[in-house]
Amino acid sequence: IFAASMTSQANRSYFLDSVRYGVGDDTSISIENDEGNEKAQKDEQVALDNIEKGISAKVPQFMYRPDGFEFKDCYVSTSAGYAVMEYYYGENIIMVYIGRYDQEAKSSVYILDGKVIDKVNLENENITVNIEKVKDDADTNENYVACWKDESIFYQITGKMQKEEFIKFIKNIVF
Repeated sequence: IFAASMTSQANRSYFLDSVRYGVGDDTSISIENDEGNEKAQKDEQVALDNIEKGISAKVPQFMYRPDGFEFKDCYVSTSAGYAVMEYYYGENIIMVYIGRYDQEAKSSVYILDGKVIDKVNLENENITVNIEKVKDDADTNENYVACWKDESIFYQITGKMQKEEFIKFIKNIVF
């Protein structure tokens, strides 16, 4: 919040240097105040609010976003108890599925034909995420899927991304 309110370039540079010192040089931070960036953030926040209200689910927040990762669209079905968010990642689409699997909801957990390649524990969340590699014969690149359950909610994030990048992306999810 402090960084977003700064107006001078010198203060921004100082802030970025401080963050890089604390978390390392591979951190990418955008603090530009252009209209496109503000609209994308507003659209994503509206989608997150709609999901939380529509299906009573906590929505994952992506604290690490690789270059080229931006919000695209969202669909919420309150009657079926699920939501789908789409993000651009370069030329690929990353999909986030959030679905209720209690007796009131009609959505169901997807069964995947993939191989579990890793398990990630989300810090401060007491959640273990299974990461699977799924590759169809027609695919040239691997598709990775992260899925977990929390209370009566099923989460699934899927998309084409480098393995290390995908794992880093998942490790930096908070609620």
